[in-house]
Amino acid sequence: MLAALLGLAMNMMKTQAIVLFVILIAVTHCYGQLPLQTSAPNFALKDADGNPWSTDKHITGKFTIILFWATWGHDSIEMIDTVEELYKRYHSQGFEVVGVCVEQQTISDSLKHRISETIKKKEISFPIVFDDQLKTFRLYNVIAVPTTFVVDEQGKFVYHLAGFTIVGREQLFEFVRERFEGKCNFTVQHKFSRLPDKHALRLFNMASMKFNRGELDTAKKYAQESAALDSGFAEPLILLSEIATEESDFILAEENISIALRTMPGSIEAQSLSGLIAAKHGDTTRALEILKKVLQQSDTIAVAHCYLGYLFGITGNLSGSEEEMNRAAELSPSDYRIPMLRAELLEKAGKINVAKELKKKAKQLRRKR
Repeated sequence: MLAALLGLAMNMMKTQAIVLFVILIAVTHCYGQLPLQTSAPNFALKDADGNPWSTDKHITGKFTIILFWATWGHDSIEMIDTVEELYKRYHSQGFEVVGVCVEQQTISDSLKHRISETIKKKEISFPIVFDDQLKTFRLYNVIAVPTTFVVDEQGKFVYHLAGFTIVGREQLFEFVRERFEGKCNFTVQHKFSRLPDKHALRLFNMASMKFNRGELDTAKKYAQESAALDSGFAEPLILLSEIATEESDFILAEENISIALRTMPGSIEAQSLSGLIAAKHGDTTRALEILKKVLQQSDTIAVAHCYLGYLFGITGNLSGSEEEMNRAAELSPSDYRIPMLRAELLEKAGKINVAKELKKKAKQLRRKR
């Protein structure tokens, strides 16, 4: 059994599999993601024919969808069809789309050819670019595949949809339709586009930066100030809950995550974290119920697989733990929580040296966020 855990850790350290995306319904930004009303980072990649494509040249000043996808994900293919339908309907009115293919860490010529065949088969008419080495994927802090960002004419994020469900599809359609058919003010009235107080957002961003540097006391201070300024802003509460979890203050963690979920019940990040908190607090039955419910919504939520793997590990289901952790690493190889929780499991199993290496890896990944 201990050998299985050791093999799990070594496999994770070697993996080059890719990525990502996520969540069942449209939600506002989680603390690990890029917040609404901030400027979308520019990027330059090459399309399927090897031609250069850049945000500066092709979408500046245009209402645009940026879709992160991969051919290996059924949800990605469904989202490609959805976005193509929107593109055909509104492109003549200035609507743009770019599909960022995040197939693997390295995309070979043969793989590009196979992806190009998929593009032709699906009759995709908007540009598809290849994110070789996943630099843009990391730049946009994507945590699952597919992920959809909507950027307005000023180059700011106005919408984010992580994952794909029927509900998510309809909400995305509604959002874009409102923009071009003038049914309402899309940046204000859409229920998933609430803007936090600007000072609260600034403090939250400071808290996130300090948290990623491991400065928990300072991160806590900024997050508390952010939450106090805007009681409807859930992300500082999620961050405070994660800090409390790292400090083993599970009662405080549960209090904060409960408030966050009342404020933003659609947050997959908050739902998943509540499962981890329950597991660490010893309520493994409740933790299993929460995490399975999250994954029933979408099977591409890396953090939920990670937390479920941790739960299986502490309850002695080592094969289940290995399977879930490997799935998490496949979906999101840059998520520091995967090696961090694996290290904790290995420490419990007495594999101290391997655990140290994983902790080091987790620290490095965390600072890149």
